[in-house]
Amino acid sequence: MPASKRRYDIDLCRAFACLMAIATHIPDICSAEALSPLTADLRSCFIYFCRAVIPIFYMVTGSLYLGKETADVGKTVKKAFRLLLLFLVWSALYIARSQFLFQTYHTFNEFYSALFTGHYHLWFLTALASAYFFLPLLHGAIHGAKVSLRYIIILFIALAIVKYNAEIFVPDIWRGPLTMFSANVVPILVYMPYGYYLSKREITGKLTAALGALTLLVLPLCVWLIKRYDGVIPKLTSGTMLPPSIMLFVCSSFVFVLCRYIAGKSAKPNGFIMQLSGLSLGIYLIHPFVIDEIYRLEYIGALPALFTESMQYLRYPFIFIVTAALSFVLSYILKKIPVLKKLVLQ
Repeated sequence: MPASKRRYDIDLCRAFACLMAIATHIPDICSAEALSPLTADLRSCFIYFCRAVIPIFYMVTGSLYLGKETADVGKTVKKAFRLLLLFLVWSALYIARSQFLFQTYHTFNEFYSALFTGHYHLWFLTALASAYFFLPLLHGAIHGAKVSLRYIIILFIALAIVKYNAEIFVPDIWRGPLTMFSANVVPILVYMPYGYYLSKREITGKLTAALGALTLLVLPLCVWLIKRYDGVIPKLTSGTMLPPSIMLFVCSSFVFVLCRYIAGKSAKPNGFIMQLSGLSLGIYLIHPFVIDEIYRLEYIGALPALFTESMQYLRYPFIFIVTAALSFVLSYILKKIPVLKKLVLQ
């Protein structure tokens, strides 16, 4: 997209989000027992704040797609299937690495199951793909455009077959492709129009400061509730349960509004931020590979285990910086190779 047509607020959101994704997935060697209570709580606040990364990505998608005057249903459906194909490609790549290094899989059924389960972070692609099927409906509702009744009927019948009737007629072992459609699509369809709403709202310094203050209030409150009641209330830490859902809503709102505010005050967009934004999907897809490889090389002794005994507090930021830098470089290289760009970055 030409620089003149780019939205710098969206570039900022994507840059923040891909860094938050890396921060979320890096294990921390320091146990809570090794930290002071205050430090442990601050770490928990930071980790939960970074979990707002996925809502931010959904808000960005909603802002861009729902902001268009017209929506091409055919292109939208093709985009959804391209995301599902991208999931399979990256799932196969992670399977190949695991098999080459660890001989993890021994039967066809194990390969098949792993392919459609995917690496732990790839669920985002299937969830986003599922939401894309509903985007024409949201776009039509917002802009007053007609959506084909045939498309609506096919969509809901297909999802009903995939998510419910398939459990009756399709054996477990062959149900793999049907599991790629996210059942938890409702929160996604909340954040997408919400991102569009915020993109149309005038962002002031007072609103940004208010959301920042609310974030500073909600984060420690939710951390306290989770510590106190997680063993009492089932699935309290689940993304769609309270209080984390409120926490994610507030944190993602703050980041999105902050990026819009910064963009509105910037006379000239930052070139590096724009480049980081353009590589955000690649960084998201690649960074677990980098993290896994760092820990594997340390485990086999090919890489010195840094900051494991002395200065443990430096280990997390060090691995974060190395992972972010290597993921950026690898994504940049992939994007420069036409065949690989089309295959693994879409």
